[in-house]
Amino acid sequence: MKLNFYLECAGMIIGIILWCGCSMRYGILDLKDRIYMSMIRSSTVMSACNLLACVIIRRNWLSFRLVAGIVVCIAFLYMVGILMYLNIYLKECIDNSNMITTKDYVLLGIPSFVNALILLVNCGTQYVFGLPRMEENMQVVFNSWYKIPYLLVIISVIVYIFMMCKGRNILLAKKQYEIFLIPFVLVIVYYIQYRFKSILVINFGVSIMLLLLYVFAYGTVLRRDDLTHMPELYGFEKMLAYRSGMQQNMLVVVLTILDWDKMQKEYGYEKTNHFLKHIARYLMRNTAPNAIARRNHQFYIILENEDYEQQEKWLEEVTKRFDHDWMTHHTKATFSMQMDKMECKEKEYQTQDIMNWIVGGQDGI
Repeated sequence: MKLNFYLECAGMIIGIILWCGCSMRYGILDLKDRIYMSMIRSSTVMSACNLLACVIIRRNWLSFRLVAGIVVCIAFLYMVGILMYLNIYLKECIDNSNMITTKDYVLLGIPSFVNALILLVNCGTQYVFGLPRMEENMQVVFNSWYKIPYLLVIISVIVYIFMMCKGRNILLAKKQYEIFLIPFVLVIVYYIQYRFKSILVINFGVSIMLLLLYVFAYGTVLRRDDLTHMPELYGFEKMLAYRSGMQQNMLVVVLTILDWDKMQKEYGYEKTNHFLKHIARYLMRNTAPNAIARRNHQFYIILENEDYEQQEKWLEEVTKRFDHDWMTHHTKATFSMQMDKMECKEKEYQTQDIMNWIVGGQDGI
């Protein structure tokens, strides 16, 4: 159907726009962001491949029959596999563990694994789902096996709904309402694809789903400063919000370089900027990734997954480092700094409380 073709074209265009938009405007802060970008890339590439296969079949290009057959196979793998990544994304939204365990891959990837086995058997016995050899023309003729991936899709959607219901309080607290709309989008799109027995359409639905996530979760510009390439204050707020459901102890540190205006007058703006880059590199080397941000001459740092002794050791090492000179471009300078700390224990803190403490502490600096 032409409508399927046009919808797949629309899906690819949406994917390209999201890919470019996230690459240019959004800084990746955590694992959830990386999963989201992986889904965008795979959806866009798959749309392009599907359109290529569609053109080959429509034009009757028999010499490219094998290419079209391979794309059809990949499309059937993808229609189940993309839901595995969606479920991992949802789990990360709820757990905020910033890591994917082997157990997660095994449990959430069972439908994809079964789909791959079924497809392998089908390819070995009936060539492809099918793209049979025909003398006059070439067309996709789906055999009875084509229903199995849709059964696996249903299982993946049920797993998604189960995890969504189980973590609904955390999702509501984070105002991630778009998560609750996704199952309805998936059901409609997969039904249309099943109804018309097409390898197309699915990426249009996936693109709409990714667009929903972008509008609600990624639509705000997250800037990184040109000097140190660190996120700014809004990025730090997102880091805190990401950790709001982790229910573990963490220490929030605000490191302020004192007498900054005086140092700029003494050394000049260019050299003080080089010193600032030097300090930023030191802090980034000694701090966990995606746990530090900067605004002007202040650094905002999260110390997590560490016991009290490790936190104290980090504070002591940074303090000692500032007792020594910083050197850049053959110039030495000593900077005084002030550390403000806020200990956050499990459920006793809210992101807004921490941000109020940070903003309130900046008065007069």
